[in-house]
Amino acid sequence: MPRLLIVIARLNKGGTAKYIGQLVKELPTYKYQVQVATGFVQGQEIEDEVTQEIPIIRIKNLGRKVNLFNDYKARSELKKVIESYKPDIIYSHTFKAGLLTRTIKTRIPIIHAFHGHLLDEPELRGFRIKIAIAIEKLLARRAKFLVTVGKNVAEELLRFVS
Repeated sequence: MPRLLIVIARLNKGGTAKYIGQLVKELPTYKYQVQVATGFVQGQEIEDEVTQEIPIIRIKNLGRKVNLFNDYKARSELKKVIESYKPDIIYSHTFKAGLLTRTIKTRIPIIHAFHGHLLDEPELRGFRIKIAIAIEKLLARRAKFLVTVGKNVAEELLRFVS
């Protein structure tokens, strides 16, 4: 039975958590063993109740906020989860999880899902946008497949990296 590891920074209340919950519940009918590696919601966010219904491994230092020290620790924690779980496929969602997952040296195929992007953020102007695009292009090579949630996200990403 193939083992799938889904990686996402957090499962806050909303569509992405519902999607992952549905995926985790249905994939066993197709003979997949599924595990979710996730961090914690932060600030005023509310964790989705789907976390009570699916198998989760908590990445203590993984969250949405950028914190180089915690992000480095989260990457180390994620690497240990990958070594322990031994997935056949890794499926990362959202920027932070995709960044951490795709910087870990592994032969395991990675699928990364873009639910949106940060390339149109006001903070990313001039030189910063060039750095962000260069990083995303490098990370893209580390994934076997890149998928987007919606045609608009795909078109915007292609416009930024072309």
